[in-house]
Amino acid sequence: MPRDAVPLLRGGKVDKRLFDVTALLGEAGDGTDPLSPVVGRVAERRGDLLELTVTIVGRDGRPSDAEVSALDLGTGESSDFEAPVGGVAKLRLAPGEYSLDVVVHGDREHTWASTGKIRLDRDLAITVDARQGKEVGAQFDRVVGRKYVGMDAVYRVGGGRVQTGVSTRSQDRLFAVPVKADAGYFNFGTFQVWGGGGHEYFVASPYEGGIPEVLAPRVRDRELYAEKARYRAQGAPAVGSRSSSPFYVKGQGVTFGVVFDLPIPSRRVEHFTGRADVKWVMDFFQRPLSQPGVGFDGHISAGRPVFVAGRTGIRSWNGVAASTDLNLRGFHGLVRFGDSGYVQHWPFAPGEADASDEFVFGGPYVVARTQLSTVEGEVIVERDGVFATFSGLAEAPVRYVLDVEASRSPKWTPFAPKVSGRFEFVSGKTEGNVYLPVPTVRISGAFDDLNRAPAGCRVFPVDVNVVPQAGSVGAAAVKSVAVQASVDDGATWRRVPVVGAKARWTALVSHPVGAEFVSLNVKAVDAAGNSVEQTTMRAYGINRPLG
Repeated sequence: MPRDAVPLLRGGKVDKRLFDVTALLGEAGDGTDPLSPVVGRVAERRGDLLELTVTIVGRDGRPSDAEVSALDLGTGESSDFEAPVGGVAKLRLAPGEYSLDVVVHGDREHTWASTGKIRLDRDLAITVDARQGKEVGAQFDRVVGRKYVGMDAVYRVGGGRVQTGVSTRSQDRLFAVPVKADAGYFNFGTFQVWGGGGHEYFVASPYEGGIPEVLAPRVRDRELYAEKARYRAQGAPAVGSRSSSPFYVKGQGVTFGVVFDLPIPSRRVEHFTGRADVKWVMDFFQRPLSQPGVGFDGHISAGRPVFVAGRTGIRSWNGVAASTDLNLRGFHGLVRFGDSGYVQHWPFAPGEADASDEFVFGGPYVVARTQLSTVEGEVIVERDGVFATFSGLAEAPVRYVLDVEASRSPKWTPFAPKVSGRFEFVSGKTEGNVYLPVPTVRISGAFDDLNRAPAGCRVFPVDVNVVPQAGSVGAAAVKSVAVQASVDDGATWRRVPVVGAKARWTALVSHPVGAEFVSLNVKAVDAAGNSVEQTTMRAYGINRPLG
């Protein structure tokens, strides 16, 4: 019976039966030394706790403050220690295997230690010495300033995974204590952003099975992927913000992005770690010059690319002529499974083929509608927003019509206040999930940095790219593309000459004197009779003062 329980028993606050082991004594069963198995069973049933004491030594060799947590490698549960007193932190834990995460704080410096596997089968004391930490950093071919440094660890424990890490945008120094561990349960990485002089470096360094001795490698341009990036603005100079964050640690389930501002329009060279096991999450945000903080109504995502070291590329951001995108998100498109399905569309995707808008964050500025019906007009589902599910579709092939539309009122652009799309297609019952082979349209052109056609250009070529929905199979070849243009916000439309074949078409749009904006209506039909008709109001501007 615990000594501190006696007053509680005497005061009637605790029932003494809590400490009655008579029944357990009777379970010994073999008539010899029943106390030994009883003690084992009592410990098991009461969950006796053991004391883990952690002594923290700072980089100055003195007792230090720290954040300490213990991860149970059996269950995946994490327990935080109380704040250290005199550099010592204690916690009582059930017997088992653990790994400690310790962040030691100093003067403008922080050291992270993951201890590797610790077996707790008795009271245990360990020391974490920040003086053993190696600094995280990098050395480049040119002089650039550090913008961000972070460390990530992923544990595979308890039938799942636990991700933890530390990072800073300040100039505080970060260190990590080297340790060897089993890659089956522990993997580590560092991610850094450096920049200056028209160059930006995104360096992701994954390590399997521990924290290495060298955390500030020499990084040469020739070992990276280099991309010439062009950032347009939509109608007027604005502020852009870029985030490139990696999925790079084995078993990683989430990535934490860091956003840095840049003026738009602008151009620069971006350098990325190029490895098959590093996937980049690419995001761009835009806002008016008068808005101090990042907004989400102008968010653009550029897929999840994997880059190849030593290669170069070109990327354009923030093209105009918004399109309805079915292709680029993880949960996207027009999908059928059996007699059911769903649609998820992104209404204001920019002209670049490898980019999409993000409606979820732009919700306060965007109103959207989604409707699926038969070609005869029977409405199957109608929903506000960009997502809809449907069921009870006919087993035999039927011609359907998907209508999507959206309007927006952002402050950063006068372009594309409204878009709409109509997809006609034939579909019958499917086995499993099937991305339907409907055609999709993207519009681009030789627009200037403010997404305008050149002044005085009486006939301007607009590129129309027609491809089947991503993930679909068996799509028919594109049969025809028709384009209409309006310079009075859709009050009147004029048919536009179009030339091209297969996926690539060009519309020759004339610009009357005095026109400021051009709205576009594009219809593409494939040989199977599937079609898309897309209308973008104020798809682009003409280089003259914009009202």
